[in-house]
Amino acid sequence: MGSMKQQHRMDKQSTLAVGYPIPTWSDFPQSAMVLRWVRQLIRGWRQSALDVPTAQLLGAAALIEHDYPRNIEALARLIAADLDVEFQSIDPEQASLPDVTNPFSGQLQGVLYLESGGWQEAEDGPGTPRSDTPAGRVRSFLEGNFESPAFIVITTCRDVEKVYPPLRRISGFSRVFELPCPSPEELGALFIASCDRTWLSDDVVGNPRRVGLLLGGSHEGYEGRVFARLFAQRIALLEGRRVTFKDLALLDSVGPIESCSTLPTMSGLDERVAWHEAGHAAVALLDSNCRHIPEYLTVTPRRNTLGFMTFSREHCERRLFAYTRSMMIHEIRVSLAGRAVEEMIYGNDEVSDLCVNDLERAAETLKSGVLKYGFQFASEQPDLPPLAASSASGEAIFPLVQSNPAWRGVLEREYEATIKIAQQNRSLIEAIQRRLLRDRVLFREDFATIWTMHVRKEKSLCQSAA
Repeated sequence: MGSMKQQHRMDKQSTLAVGYPIPTWSDFPQSAMVLRWVRQLIRGWRQSALDVPTAQLLGAAALIEHDYPRNIEALARLIAADLDVEFQSIDPEQASLPDVTNPFSGQLQGVLYLESGGWQEAEDGPGTPRSDTPAGRVRSFLEGNFESPAFIVITTCRDVEKVYPPLRRISGFSRVFELPCPSPEELGALFIASCDRTWLSDDVVGNPRRVGLLLGGSHEGYEGRVFARLFAQRIALLEGRRVTFKDLALLDSVGPIESCSTLPTMSGLDERVAWHEAGHAAVALLDSNCRHIPEYLTVTPRRNTLGFMTFSREHCERRLFAYTRSMMIHEIRVSLAGRAVEEMIYGNDEVSDLCVNDLERAAETLKSGVLKYGFQFASEQPDLPPLAASSASGEAIFPLVQSNPAWRGVLEREYEATIKIAQQNRSLIEAIQRRLLRDRVLFREDFATIWTMHVRKEKSLCQSAA
């Protein structure tokens, strides 16, 4: 009997043990080119008579363009495991680099990950960097490793074009890869696959795209997914229940911070926030005739805001490759919609400061459209006068736009158009607000359903009036 109790305690301890999954190539979607390089390295370095030219041809140093440096560090560890060699991470600005002056031995000593930092963008002249700078030391190390290959060297950056050119020569980082971030579907599928299915509700397991949307940004990298997995494990094993979308929305909002602070309990706050966010979503639908369906909308509070809406992936892709004046106007209206709905529901004197960020976003969109992309607002309108330059990079744009009558007039016209859209479609805004208060999180499928019901209701009213 005693042994059975002891075994039960051991089973319980093993169940509660925190798992840190070892990464595999499936954890890095769209890494096929990197994997092909690694396979070439494995074949090459396992040859008994590998010579210097072959090692140079394979490329011993790689620069990987990616948004999450820690993601690439995990990838470098995986490469070291595949090559069956030691892994080492070094900050070139703080630590010395290994000696590579010994003659070529044909043996791979390890995989070396160089932490990204200011050394990558050093600019002390057009030629080779000085040897007493971090960039110079890295450059000398790469040249030595090129002449007598001993390490596979990997580093990462957000923009290859910003890396100091002398580091991107043949004897430097001769292999350059782009590793895109996973799509919402891929990200959600990776998270679900990393978890025990008994931890997750059926809705979560069956909707990887929704999961990916909620985890995107804060938990997109490999370590972010590991943290999200730990979050799910805590709920399942310590609270004895399965993870829901509301849990993932909370994770997206607070990240690793577990705060004891509480939200204000003022009467009507939830309703006000829901009206505000419903306005953003409704105008996104109405102003585009349902071509722009938000990815998701939530009134789960986060540290800097009480609600949040994500533009559709299709809209963001179009914006990236073919941004137009009509898209700019649409984004301005969507930004102003929260304030417009608050004015419609509560009156002008009761509009809250929830709209402060919205006004700044609308002003920034206007400024970028005009000064960066050169959009005109209408052929019959004269060009806008110059906008006063901000004195600091972090200075707010809205006050500058507000102080210029011509620029302010553009925002005022779009605000009036947004008010009109809201007033003519109050029933749709009400439907979104009610669902948002009930479910806390809405996805594009929910918006599609609400829109369909709205259109049917409008048709029915028109037929009755006729």
